[in-house]
Formats: sequence, C-alpha cells, structure tokens
Amino acid sequence: LVTALVPSLANSLAEQFNVFRVMHHGTHEKQLSNVFAWLLRADGTHQLGDAFQRLFVARVNDQLPIGSRLPASGYAVAQEVNTAGEDGSEKEIADIVLTHDQGRIVVENFEWSDGHGHSYERYLAHGSRDGKVGVVVLLCVRHVGHLLKDGWENAVVVTYAELLNSLQKHIAGNAAWRRAHPRQDFFIAELVDHYTEGPGVVSIEDRIRFLKAM
Repeated sequence: LVTALVPSLANSLAEQFNVFRVMHHGTHEKQLSNVFAWLLRADGTHQLGDAFQRLFVARVNDQLPIGSRLPASGYAVAQEVNTAGEDGSEKEIADIVLTHDQGRIVVENFEWSDGHGHSYERYLAHGSRDGKVGVVVLLCVRHVGHLLKDGWENAVVVTYAELLNSLQKHIAGNAAWRRAHPRQDFFIAELVDHYTEGPGVVSIEDRIRFLKAM
C-alpha cells in the first residue's frame, strides 16, 4: 500500500513538462496580461474570434446586477492603460482595458485578489468616462476575500481557473477548430494545464492512482 501511495503523493506538476514552466513564463503579471489580451482580441491569431471575449464578459456579467450588465462582445482591447485623470495625479496603469460603445472594463491582473496599491476609485472613474458603464475587474490566480479592501471589495473577481476551464470546454466542443489550428490548441492546452492546476499540485492522474490504491 505504501509503495503504491508514495509515488502518487510525491509527484507534482512542477516535475512534468509544460511550455510555461520551461520558459518560467508568468513570473511577472505583464507576461500573463499579454496572453489574456491576445485571447481577448477578436482578431487574434488564436483564430477563436470573439469566443474568449464572450466567455470573459459572461463571467463579469454573472457578478453584476441585471440592469448593469454589459454587451457580450464587440470590445476593443488595450494594455498598459494610464487611468490617471486630468487632475495631474500620478499614473495608475491598468493591465488590460476593454472598451465598447456602451461600457468599459478595467482589468487589474495579479496573482492574488488584491489591488496591491492601485486606486479602485481611479480605475472605476476611468471605466465610467464618456458616460459609459464602468466595471473594475480583478483577474487573479487566487480569490482571497480578506485581501479585498480599500474599495476593491466592490470589484468583480474572476480567477484564471474558472475562465480557462470555460475556454477549455469551448475548445473541446469545437473539433473543426482543433483540426485546423493544432499549434494554438497545444498552446492553450499548456496554458490551461499550468494555470488551472499550477506547479506543485498533485495532478488528476496521480489523484486517480491514489484513489485506486486506497
């Protein structure tokens, strides 16, 4: 029994091949913002059209009152956007901003659900410019409630896992896309694998082996 259990408990995803682990990609939030912005762009080389944008906005809308929900797609995507107003205040750089005729989504991407010193009010003011419906989103690996303070408790929180799992389900049901775009399929599979389970976590296969041994 011990012989069967120990390998399953000892193995971790950190010891397995993954493109993102080899490149140490994602050690800085800007790297992940580049990937998410690429997926969010309807004309991106992923060839998924606006599918990911729709999945993301659907997650945001799920946490908004019905009367405040945003259009499902049709957003322009920008990165590293200065949200400082015209009052000469210091720069506040939002990682990703999605802009529609009717609304604007200002995204702060960070490992934890934490504004880490950024001004929620300034982000919201930027989102609401020009009479648009403004929404501030924390895109993060881990949702930790007690870190949400200084206005960030009012932000919409979307985790990598829930968003990427939605993308994985969408791709799984699109056999034609997978056949036509094997490189993109592989890249996204590696992304999902790395950022939904994460290094150091026992893999699903190892859990199954553990349960069989039990």
